[in-house]
Amino acid sequence: MLRVLRFALLSLCLLPLWTAAAEVIEDFAVTLQVQADGNLLVTERITVQAEGEQIKRGIYRDLPVSYSLPLGLLQSSPITLLGVSRDGQAERARVEQNGSWVRYYLGSADHVLQPGRYQYELRYRVERQLLHHLNTDELYWNVTGNGWSFPIQHASVEVLLPRGARIGQRAAYTGGWGSQDKAYEVVEQRDDYLRLITTQGLPAYQGLTVAVEWQAGLVTRPGLVERGGALLRDNLGLCLGLLLLVGLLLFYLRAWDRVGRDPEK
Repeated sequence: MLRVLRFALLSLCLLPLWTAAAEVIEDFAVTLQVQADGNLLVTERITVQAEGEQIKRGIYRDLPVSYSLPLGLLQSSPITLLGVSRDGQAERARVEQNGSWVRYYLGSADHVLQPGRYQYELRYRVERQLLHHLNTDELYWNVTGNGWSFPIQHASVEVLLPRGARIGQRAAYTGGWGSQDKAYEVVEQRDDYLRLITTQGLPAYQGLTVAVEWQAGLVTRPGLVERGGALLRDNLGLCLGLLLLVGLLLFYLRAWDRVGRDPEK
């Protein structure tokens, strides 16, 4: 009995160490800066606890670069990587395209991380990400992404709008894809600034999304020609297929007109 009691006490003493050894994202802090030219500057500071299980040489980040539109069309949102660091020092990064997603690997294949805490900073610029309505512009952004296979203990986001903006409607959601959960609180809001934090941890494959709206006229909107050109480039294969179909129909129509008609009586 005494031996069992000693083992139980030892287990209780070691429990905090076992808990601390789990690989987690301890903090996921994001800054979203909306520029007057319509681009979005994103800075992510991701603090992880690595134990050599999934986090061995670094981490990777999946980001969408194209979205589905009605009628089967696509819209691209190109991303330009601006910088990567680990604990304040420049870090290697490589990119891998995967359909409508891009994956950034942060770390070096020839360097294995020792168990411990690391903070990664990822900076990038996103084009054509804003939504333009009749009288307002809107930023809708999945702050953390939903692809992490380990939990996020704490997440936060700050949104910086162009000078003169006044935040109208705003919303945020936590959980998996399509979730309407609201486990967050707003800690600061001004006319052109918003900061909110999560109020509980996010399990694996769950994240934080934010939406902010402000008055139109402060962000440059693409013109009709520019939008049409971008839509054509994003759907070049579909457009070529449509042109071939139209050409084929015209060919058969012309052939029928020449030899397919019944002779006049």
